[in-house]
Amino acid sequence: VNTYREWSKKAGSENLGEVVHLLEEASELTLSINELFKQAMKELR
Repeated sequence: VNTYREWSKKAGSENLGEVVHLLEEASELTLSINELFKQAMKELR
């Protein structure tokens, strides 16, 4: 997630607005996916 955010900042400094948006969205989706994996692990215990 941090890598996506770092890339997003770099894209922002290059005025690549759509790239910033897509990378931020990827970051949020990754966090959501991580939460689903955590929930699945709880179910396995």
